[in-house]
Amino acid sequence: MSRTGVLSAPRSRRHSLCAAAVLLALCVGLTACSAAPSGSAPSGPAPSGPEPSGSVPSAGKVLSIGLSVPTLANPYFAGVEHGVRERTSQLGYQLTERAANNDISMQLKQIDELIGMKVDAIVVVPIDSDGIVPAVKQANAANVPMIALDRDVNAGQVVFIGSNNVELGAKGAD
Repeated sequence: MSRTGVLSAPRSRRHSLCAAAVLLALCVGLTACSAAPSGSAPSGPAPSGPEPSGSVPSAGKVLSIGLSVPTLANPYFAGVEHGVRERTSQLGYQLTERAANNDISMQLKQIDELIGMKVDAIVVVPIDSDGIVPAVKQANAANVPMIALDRDVNAGQVVFIGSNNVELGAKGAD
């Protein structure tokens, strides 16, 4: 698995909304990463300062972000969706939202649809870390940056924003 970055945060609603804002800020930098050769992963934070010519959307182009969450019946995921929607609106991005009703096959179809819509980046809260791999590989092949939120993905190129639940559990047990 190749990662372009990992951020950790406690699992509170406030932090999930902050994470959503951070990940959308990353989307701008990640569009430059989509030009990376297959199999190579950008490393480190998104560069600051002027971007190389051709690596960012042309002036006037509205960035489109796809969002796939497991469900909106869970307040945590509803909060994530709300935070992403607010932040994309503030940034002037177009957001296409999908909720998969906790069905991994539906989530795979939704991500396929988002790729077909030629979104600039996809934010996903995977239902299953292994089950989502085909969609991640498909997005990688289409040069669509993927951001996994809350749950990591077990293969492919992704930016993961979430917490280490094993580490948090160990600390909680102490």
